[in-house]
Amino acid sequence: MRSEAAARADFSGIRYAQVWEDADILLQGLDVQPGDTCLSIASAGDNALALLTKNP
Repeated sequence: MRSEAAARADFSGIRYAQVWEDADILLQGLDVQPGDTCLSIASAGDNALALLTKNP
């Protein structure tokens, strides 16, 4: 079953990537500790704000 958007748009190329990231998984995986140096490149900043809660 095709959606209305799929019927109208050409999806042969990437137009936009949408990712639902989980900041809790990010924090667990990176194990950020106080004093750590972190670089976060983000669009909305949710993950960057979550990293700041660890006082890096």
